[in-house]
Amino acid sequence: MKHRSIKRVYEICIFVGLIVLVGFRLFYKLGNGALNVTDEAWYGVNAYEMFKSGNFLVPTLRHQVDYASKPPLGLWWILIGFKLFGVNLVGLRMYSAVAGLLTICLICIYLLRRCGLRNALVAAAVFAALWQCFELHMYRSGDMDALFCFFYALAIISLAEVTRGLPHMFIAYGCAVGLGFMTKSMHVTVFLIVGILYLPVIWHKLKAKDIVLAIVAGLLPNFIWIIARYPVDGFKYILSITLGEAGDQTRAGITFDYLRDISREKVTWVLVAVLVTRIVLFFVGFATDKREDAERLSFRTLYTYLFDYCKSRYLLILGALVPIVFYTLAGHYMRWYIDPAYIAMVCYIAIETPDTFDRLKAYIGKWGVILPYGVIAFCILYACLQIWQYRGLGTGGGAIEQFGHDMIEFRTETAGKYDGYKAYIAYDRERHVGNRGHWELDFVFLGNANAGLECVDGGVEGFLADENSLLVLDSNLWSEYSNVLTGYVFLEQNSYYVLSHDRY
Repeated sequence: MKHRSIKRVYEICIFVGLIVLVGFRLFYKLGNGALNVTDEAWYGVNAYEMFKSGNFLVPTLRHQVDYASKPPLGLWWILIGFKLFGVNLVGLRMYSAVAGLLTICLICIYLLRRCGLRNALVAAAVFAALWQCFELHMYRSGDMDALFCFFYALAIISLAEVTRGLPHMFIAYGCAVGLGFMTKSMHVTVFLIVGILYLPVIWHKLKAKDIVLAIVAGLLPNFIWIIARYPVDGFKYILSITLGEAGDQTRAGITFDYLRDISREKVTWVLVAVLVTRIVLFFVGFATDKREDAERLSFRTLYTYLFDYCKSRYLLILGALVPIVFYTLAGHYMRWYIDPAYIAMVCYIAIETPDTFDRLKAYIGKWGVILPYGVIAFCILYACLQIWQYRGLGTGGGAIEQFGHDMIEFRTETAGKYDGYKAYIAYDRERHVGNRGHWELDFVFLGNANAGLECVDGGVEGFLADENSLLVLDSNLWSEYSNVLTGYVFLEQNSYYVLSHDRY
């Protein structure tokens, strides 16, 4: 008994340490590093303009109604970040990091209640070792995907609870679907497909009132929002984010790029290793069974085993495969579209690993206990290597990082005197050679947030024609424009110059 108590204390300490490790991956140097122009800067500008205008209902982009923006739930959380942490990269990204922490806490709490501490340990370790979900568009980025994946985890757990005889949890599934739509609009299709394919398993457990309340829970927040939005532009925006986006995301052809991405994800390697171990154990079981009446290995035996196994893991298999298959068949490739699949994989590995290695103990004794901790150790090592790489964030000297630094310095040196001024730009950015007067959205957000500028297109010509404006000029372009700009006062001279209409 004492040995078990000591072991329990060790496991709890490891679990707490893993949650701290996840926290480091989420929050360490969160406000450092380049702003992602796809789509972090876009949502940052949406939220900034909401923040300044006080209009929390209609997303705008460069002060025009944005019919391509997502529904506002994620933007509202970014606004909370701006309110608490300021209009900066930390404020923009904080809600995504918090959503990541809530996601792993939700998964671990569920596993603690339904499986055990070992399963929660594995989940926390595997989550910390994710690459895709931390490096692009999700937990360390001011995008919609982190919150969307939280609702995906809630949807899967709710369906699992219905299977356990709690039909009222189907209402929580409906709520997750509704809030998922409020976050990423038609991407919530993957929630619905998982629910529809799993419905035959839980249909007999559901009551009519549970189904009705689930539908109400899903539709009510969207209905309220649509009614509030309708006076602005009728159904134009709603049609844009439903029928319009559905058309954009379902194109002819099939892409296999998602399979390539999955093969590179270290968590996929862990999943494959665990499943291969289980397969080997299945065949070893027959090879070592010496009883005369032992069942012979046959196709029927193998089929029965696979059927029973897939039936026991059916929900998690759906959770992992539906996003991958759906977007593969849709033919539209964006790496982060299949992020929900990784959340299901974390749950799958967490449930499968201890069970598989318990079976392994029959053949290798105490090593069967050690191996699950080997999986955890691998994940911890990989997560630590990723965290180590964060130490250089914000020191790379890239164009966008230099611009952000210069805008902070400009605002500080001028004591905010030029907040609200119109600013034109001229810079040589590879994507827009020949159109140097066009603001890219990552520059727009940092111009807004770091310097309080109103970013307008038009370049040097626009600046010269507008006496109540500033010009942001890439220092590398000075020789090109010096003949028309000589004599104007420099308010900032660094990688980027800021010029006013004052003259020497």
